[in-house]
Amino acid sequence: MSWIVRGTEFFFALLFLFGALVQYNDPDPLRWMAIYLAASVSCFLAGFNNIGWQFPAAVAVIALVWALIWAPQAFPNVRFGEMFEAWEMKSVRVEEGREMYGLLIIFVVMTILAITRWFATRTSLAL
Repeated sequence: MSWIVRGTEFFFALLFLFGALVQYNDPDPLRWMAIYLAASVSCFLAGFNNIGWQFPAAVAVIALVWALIWAPQAFPNVRFGEMFEAWEMKSVRVEEGREMYGLLIIFVVMTILAITRWFATRTSLAL
């Protein structure tokens, strides 16, 4: 595995860990910390080539379903650029938009991780 791929996996592990840490002041921190920590652990283990495709796939499915639940509150009520105008919680609708896009980022990264791990297992089985 190339050092670029490993570096990217560790980068996302740290990014998702940071996402979990900033949830401490959220009104419902445990569920948000859990999803970000699950994504962080997936990336961390992938960096050490010590994970299959199933766990990242499960995290991806959970993140997608959760993002779809948040989408009706986020899309019509907040402009994309509005989420980056201030670091603090500007309003509930901006917070909901940030949460939905965070879940979509988790979904994309976990999907890529699951697919690459799935192909890696198929390749190693064919040898």
